[in-house]
Amino acid sequence: MLPRTIIAIILWIPAFFLAMRHNMHMFQLNGYKNGEHLNRLKKNLRQQWLLIFTFCLGLRSA
Repeated sequence: MLPRTIIAIILWIPAFFLAMRHNMHMFQLNGYKNGEHLNRLKKNLRQQWLLIFTFCLGLRSA
């Protein structure tokens, strides 16, 4: 179980930061307007697959 947890963490950390970097960039492009950012997230939910996948991976390894 320990090697699987270590591999999950190693894969999760860079994926999380890449997803957060993308989301922060989009938030900046929207002019820091929460409503516009939430609408963009709802319209482009498919682009959030990486963030959703890493969340599920983190739950599975915990």
